[in-house]
Amino acid sequence: MNKRIKTLRFIFLIFAIFLFPLSSHSLDKKSALKELEKRGLSVEESVFENYVKKGDAEIVKLFLDTGMNPNAKFENGETPLMHASVNGHSEIAKILLENGADIKIKSKKGEGKPIGLLFDNISSKKLKIKGGGETVLYQATSRGHAQVVKTLIENGADPDERFASYKWTPLMLASGKGYLDTVKVLVEKGADVNAKGKSRRTPLMWAATGGSLEIVKFLLEKGADMNAKMKKVYGCHFTTYCYRKYPTALDMAAKEKHKEVVLFLVDKKAARKTPEDPFIAQALDERALSSVKAGLRETRERELAQCRKLSSKANTPITDNVRKLLIQAQSVRKDKRFKEAIGYYKQAIKEAPWRANARFDLALTEAASKNYEDAIFQMKCFLALVPNDKNAQRAQEKIWGWEAKLK
Repeated sequence: MNKRIKTLRFIFLIFAIFLFPLSSHSLDKKSALKELEKRGLSVEESVFENYVKKGDAEIVKLFLDTGMNPNAKFENGETPLMHASVNGHSEIAKILLENGADIKIKSKKGEGKPIGLLFDNISSKKLKIKGGGETVLYQATSRGHAQVVKTLIENGADPDERFASYKWTPLMLASGKGYLDTVKVLVEKGADVNAKGKSRRTPLMWAATGGSLEIVKFLLEKGADMNAKMKKVYGCHFTTYCYRKYPTALDMAAKEKHKEVVLFLVDKKAARKTPEDPFIAQALDERALSSVKAGLRETRERELAQCRKLSSKANTPITDNVRKLLIQAQSVRKDKRFKEAIGYYKQAIKEAPWRANARFDLALTEAASKNYEDAIFQMKCFLALVPNDKNAQRAQEKIWGWEAKLK
């Protein structure tokens, strides 16, 4: 029994050695200096900065063990934690924070930056940021570095911090730029899904503007207010909502022509300020038409399958009434009365669906009327009924030609 316990302790010790993260092991200053010297690296801030940017956690840890300042200000005013946040190095961010990096320090980069540069989906480049200064959380969020965002929040960053005079939150930034993983981390860490900026714009509105259906769905699942309204907008604001009062998420998705988001919100019975919005009406019409076409495709697939089953009856004699209808169809077709001819052919086919020549002639008549989809379908039925007919090659060539006309 004692031998077994000793064995288990030994295994646990081995696992502990390999599983402990690098950041938990520190060298004394002398040993760290010697290790850097062995690697041919001088203890300078510029070299330190370079390895932070590269994402080399081992070297960064050695520099910190020599006493390098984790809040060093580099030539452009950036700090190591800022570089880690911008470049998405979550392990380095964690090491820096464990060694005293200041999570509240701000960059001056955001000050005076045009809003359009922050959000790809905003067209205005004129409006400037006031009271800016990027936090490390802002830097990581605005670039979609979800793991860095998680590390920063777990080390004291506020998931609902406000950026600049417009009072944007990290969740607004991530939602507007389409970073689903970052959105999920922020919400998991307590970010307010109904936070409002200065203009009362919510994360859901940003997601709708950016066109991310997945983020729209996720935020709604987490309790986002689908019918929240933005402030009254006078003139053309940076949102591009010119003279539209109190727009909702649905209005914003329509304005930016994000069809999938529009249809999803309409199905959810979302409120909208402009019920007559032409883009929403167009999106609904297109979906209805698409549904009709899908239904027609299914019907035609069933009919084609039926034609294949009827191929064994292709030589079955027809009735006098069918013969009469086919003669009438040919007669009016010669006079270019194609609509009437199509009607006669369809009546004949309804009574004798195995009549291959009727399908062939109907296809030619449909094509003469520029009904190329119907022509293709009827010619395919002809081929399904009599695949070895002397006109089979001609029929296939006709199909190829009509398909080209549809493109």
